[in-house]
Amino acid sequence: AFGVFPSGSVVLDKCYWQNVAMLQVQNDAGDPWTGSILYSLDGGQHYQTMMCTNCSGNVTHTGNIAVHANAALSQVRNGCLNGAVCSIVVDNPALYCVRFTTCSSGDCGGWVNVSVVPGDGFMAQGVVQELQSNSVWESCYESDVLAAQVTSARGDKWRGAVEHSRNGGLTYASMVCTDCQVGSDAANLVVTPASSDISGSAKCLNGGPCTIQQKAISTTTSSTWIYELQTWNVEHQAWLYLGHGGTALGMFTTSHVGTRWLFERHAASSSCSLKALQNLSGGENYLGHNGSAIRLVAGEISSQEKWIIPGFC
Repeated sequence: AFGVFPSGSVVLDKCYWQNVAMLQVQNDAGDPWTGSILYSLDGGQHYQTMMCTNCSGNVTHTGNIAVHANAALSQVRNGCLNGAVCSIVVDNPALYCVRFTTCSSGDCGGWVNVSVVPGDGFMAQGVVQELQSNSVWESCYESDVLAAQVTSARGDKWRGAVEHSRNGGLTYASMVCTDCQVGSDAANLVVTPASSDISGSAKCLNGGPCTIQQKAISTTTSSTWIYELQTWNVEHQAWLYLGHGGTALGMFTTSHVGTRWLFERHAASSSCSLKALQNLSGGENYLGHNGSAIRLVAGEISSQEKWIIPGFC
């Protein structure tokens, strides 16, 4: 696609017989373009973000990306800048993101210190950020974000929203402050060195530190995005996909709709169920086992259709 595209327009929406391995974008003249670059494995029913391999910014996902002939745009965390040709690939391992968005009024901006606890158990190095009004700080990881910790820095006050994403920055959910002195809703959080403040639905007073966590899941399951399960076949020196061809479960040399799975998290048991994107001819769709072999089953799931994947569910 080439040309000038007005705000809100779709630049390209095209499907192919084979999986898309990579695409390239460039803006070597004219106005900057800002938007999303997404891909689908199921004919456009679901989309997810991609990864830019040589863009500038503190994240690599394409949920919000600028393509610019010149320098960076201040409100975008990922950019293909200075007329460069940027390569964008399907594989985006850093699916788990946390972002701080400063509110838009003039007294919201300030310096804060942010640390992140990903699901693999280490504390990401704290960063001191100046978040001006309406600005965004975001960081993404390969394991789920268990918590973020925030303190005021340089005697400043900051106010805004803290959110997390599990699909590479495509969508975000609000978080909660577990030890704020007043309130808990991190969608309107104020961090201040003072001992009181009139703004914010959650107030982290005396400079913090305060802990921000994901909201508890109120339903028994929550759907995530689409994944494929692969293993390396030494004999054929090729990747094989777990899936079905419409009638039976098996391994396949090529990706197709039968090798794609929806992961559903079960909060109560810290497990996942794997649901085939397309059912078998008999209606079976959940991956499970009978004690000796894997199988697909239909209807209500049991413990035999629940899986524990470290760092994921």
